[in-house]
Amino acid sequence: MIDLKHPNYKVPLKNLDRPYSLVTNFKTLSMKDYCYAFWVKWANTNILMNIGMSEGERVGDRVYRKVGNLPGWGSKTLTGDFGADMKLVVNAVEQKFENLGLKIHKDDVTLHIWDTSKLVFDSYNSATVEAEKKLFRDCKETFGCIPAGNWQDPNSRNQRSVLPSLFNDFFEEEKDEA
Repeated sequence: MIDLKHPNYKVPLKNLDRPYSLVTNFKTLSMKDYCYAFWVKWANTNILMNIGMSEGERVGDRVYRKVGNLPGWGSKTLTGDFGADMKLVVNAVEQKFENLGLKIHKDDVTLHIWDTSKLVFDSYNSATVEAEKKLFRDCKETFGCIPAGNWQDPNSRNQRSVLPSLFNDFFEEEKDEA
């Protein structure tokens, strides 16, 4: 099971020479389906900035673009619209924690990653979607709210009232008699 406190991988961004290094790591691990969280350490406090997920063939692309839009990359900062929402995340987190004087820099950020490829949930949603929901529930249980860099709780979308296991119990499988 997935747990906010126990990611499969932790990547201190200060150890990366460029944002694209993440894609290389994801390809090496063959990881296409995953959840991620950005944590910033400031004034001896770990602050959860943002939780997200990614599925599909573009291995590591979503998180790479978000990482590349964090302050601190200098000339290696990504340009363009893809991943630029990370600038909004940074702004929201800095505003929420302005009492600490928080200024986010990539060298203070650690990326947590959960590989969701082998997870199974009793749901019509993908395991990755359900894993992201679980991380949000863990966050609310731990901190009393969702991260400042998230505007919507995924637990309020993609809901079904009947689980697949219950739905299947209502019907018998017809067997061909030949």
